[in-house]
Amino acid sequence: MEADGKNRRQLSTGETEDFFPSVSVDGRYIVFGSRRGRQGIWRMDVDGSNLKQLTDRGNAPQATAGWVVYRTRFGLWRAPIDGGEPVQLSKENMIGCAVSPDGRLIACSLRRSQNNMLAVISIDGGEPLKIFDVPHQLPARIRWAPGGQAVTYVARQNGSDDIWSQPMDGGAPRKLTDFKADYIFSFDWSRDNKLVISHGSETSDVVLIRNVK
Repeated sequence: MEADGKNRRQLSTGETEDFFPSVSVDGRYIVFGSRRGRQGIWRMDVDGSNLKQLTDRGNAPQATAGWVVYRTRFGLWRAPIDGGEPVQLSKENMIGCAVSPDGRLIACSLRRSQNNMLAVISIDGGEPLKIFDVPHQLPARIRWAPGGQAVTYVARQNGSDDIWSQPMDGGAPRKLTDFKADYIFSFDWSRDNKLVISHGSETSDVVLIRNVK
């Protein structure tokens, strides 16, 4: 849909379970996870046409110039966006990953010894280049700020979620929003440097079952 909510179009059908869409930097493609048979990574044009399967496994893809970065239970991977052999980038437990605007770095939530940290690695893989010990909400939602000088993430304090910014130069994190309640389910930066946020509350029912046998 357009930024004002007009001209909504359905891009995939309800016959399959599709999730975690990501638009490529050049605006040509949408990559997404799908359970069309075995769970894997797929690509479509931005109008929903020309479906192509890229991998037969993986989740939470992020598109960049020429590559798709995704995770499996065996670690972090990348595959060519036009199709080809995947390459493993890391065997560590990394989730919520996002590729920097210049396509050179990947920011992820890294879990080590029961601790969750913010890590930055090269698009070519290897050991983390930077690790920040900052609290962030799980499941991790991480995005690069425009310009690539900071990583933004969701943290929860005093009963509400807010978006924070961690500078790559190691400066102190800075809070960007000031919500008084509820949750941030997802967020991203628009191409004109505005925050797009999915924010609200969760409700659930309590059911009493009597005489269970």
